[in-house]
Amino acid sequence: MDRQAHARKLLARRAKTPSVSTFLLEAVHRKAPIAAVLLGGAGYLYMNGNVTAAVGIAGFWLGCFLRDLRWYVDLVRAWPVTCELVDWTKVENIAQGGDGP
Repeated sequence: MDRQAHARKLLARRAKTPSVSTFLLEAVHRKAPIAAVLLGGAGYLYMNGNVTAAVGIAGFWLGCFLRDLRWYVDLVRAWPVTCELVDWTKVENIAQGGDGP
């Protein structure tokens, strides 16, 4: 991602403060396909008697989801400080195609 696109995404995120509910709503769209594949495969393995592999796959998916959730919770908690530290004038200038102030 180039600087201008990254700056635009940052400005869009500034307008919409992140929250845990935002993560969960986005997770439905981003994580549902991989969850369907992994958990479907785990269900198939479980039904065919391979309980150990099924539990391992389901545990892997759950662990990844909880890791991502924890990361986002940390992002939400740090967001007020991040907003204070970011030079928004420079970000706006980069988003418009400039090089900074």
